[in-house]
Amino acid sequence: MNDESDVHHRTGDLLARAEDRGTIGSWSWQAGQDQLEWSVGLYRLAGMEAFSVIPTLDVCRNLVHPDDLRAVGNWQALLAMEWLDDRIFRVIRPDGELRRVRLHGRAVRASDGGLLGISGICIDVTDRQASAVREDPGLTHAQVRAARAYLGWTAIELAEKAGVSFSTVRRVEMPGRRAVRDANLDAIRDAFTRSGVRFVVHDDGAIGIVGR
Repeated sequence: MNDESDVHHRTGDLLARAEDRGTIGSWSWQAGQDQLEWSVGLYRLAGMEAFSVIPTLDVCRNLVHPDDLRAVGNWQALLAMEWLDDRIFRVIRPDGELRRVRLHGRAVRASDGGLLGISGICIDVTDRQASAVREDPGLTHAQVRAARAYLGWTAIELAEKAGVSFSTVRRVEMPGRRAVRDANLDAIRDAFTRSGVRFVVHDDGAIGIVGR
């Protein structure tokens, strides 16, 4: 076995062990289909016997905690994205146990750009959620846009809820933004906090948001 084959083999072993523990699972969806394909590990993560149900889109949505459906987003809207990353939501297992799951996925496209489907993984982060994130004292443009999308707010609605001007919201959401008064940033953060959104930094340095 050459070095490259050995690396792939060891990587496969690690993934298999993770799936055996029910902490990670893979999935795929073909464009135009109502049904997904789940790995055995994803059934375990969901608290189900392997292949005990057909994983349709409705089955997936029904597993998600009602308060977290926005974190997953509208399925049709997701189809326009190339990457589905850092979406954390709660899954309600059939026995009532609640687990926190992080979703990652990538669109698969034909040579002409047409969507063929989406494939990805789900990782159970329940046991490390409390220690794996810390409050983020900053407020990046990406976090503001993500939080606004999570809550389904327009930029005008955010401005109204925070008591700032629409132009301020636009400046805050602009990459490499110009100076924004600390008081305005605090007002925007407070508006999101009142609606259950926290701004966090993961141990791996990734910046994100956490919904209630």
